[in-house]
Amino acid sequence: MFRVFSLHLLPLGLAAALALSLATTLRATVATAELRAITERYAAANDFSGAVLVAENGHVLYSAGFGLANREWSVRNTADTRFRICSITKSFTAVLVLQLVQSGRLTLDRTVASLLSDYPAAIGQKITVHDLLVHRSGLSVPPDSAYVAPLSSNEFIHRYASGALATSPGTAFAYNNADYVLLGAIIEKLTGRTYAEVLREKILLPAGLTETTLLTEEAIVPRLAYGYPLDDTHAGQLQRDPPYAITNFGPAGALTSTVADLLRYDDALYTDTLLDARHRELLFTASGRAENYVAYGHWVFDRPVGALKSVHMIERRGNIYGFAGVFLRCPAEHRTIIILANTGRFNPDTFMDPTSLKEQLILALYGQLPPPPAP
Repeated sequence: MFRVFSLHLLPLGLAAALALSLATTLRATVATAELRAITERYAAANDFSGAVLVAENGHVLYSAGFGLANREWSVRNTADTRFRICSITKSFTAVLVLQLVQSGRLTLDRTVASLLSDYPAAIGQKITVHDLLVHRSGLSVPPDSAYVAPLSSNEFIHRYASGALATSPGTAFAYNNADYVLLGAIIEKLTGRTYAEVLREKILLPAGLTETTLLTEEAIVPRLAYGYPLDDTHAGQLQRDPPYAITNFGPAGALTSTVADLLRYDDALYTDTLLDARHRELLFTASGRAENYVAYGHWVFDRPVGALKSVHMIERRGNIYGFAGVFLRCPAEHRTIIILANTGRFNPDTFMDPTSLKEQLILALYGQLPPPPAP
């Protein structure tokens, strides 16, 4: 004889806890199905190639790979494929800088000249660590030719990050990889170690990141996807990534990682594993100047989501030729969206575009998707 299980037979507290657990499990199951449907539909319509992960409270709701990691050999992307994460690297560099501030070895008002003795004093005396972190150094943006041949950090700085200023430091925002290459040099100077060594000791090992590494031209990285940007001469067609020196991006854009490792990084940013509460707040606080969304290594903003008037978000995007990525955190609800792509068909720089994968995943996470059209 079968017995019907009833919550009424349990003590009140246990019944309530079990009911909450069942409701949470049901919500997660429904959310997973919805997120899968959205992503699969988007991937089919847009030939999306990459990996996606959506999480809540550190628990993965959905994760999958799409398209090809290598088109020549028809090797498919999976949730474990590694991608170049481009400027998401800047988040890691900003954390390393704030760790030095937390330890008392650095202050944000220190000038570049006071930290790098061989840097031109006339320029370096005007640029602070804060200016570099929020892209207000005033330095000229390096041309594309700066990334053709591999250079050491010192060579790159000498050629492309120490010339005549484009604007007065501290006065105007201008996104610039040179700012974070300089921050990498400061990290190396203060620690007496390479950027890769400091990264491993201070972030990768404490946070348990086993699939994240600083890429060099010589490195053989298991499961690393190839990049395929759009061909400017043939509309809509892909081409292989042109040869470029990933070393030159360094602390500004040379990391590789997986969606799962970035979730582990996300989890660490909620605890004292990498930074204490005061310095985490400093990391994610916008500068309060004209660009009120620019924090240290991240964009921070409040925006509506469907009928919800305001959701606080922290975002880091990246894009180099055929690779692109989005690392989006909603700290109040502890929700995370990570998208890594290896073709030029994915645009990471959309904002509130209802046709974008990022926006559709945000709306789904907050239960704000519009109802399907009537049959």
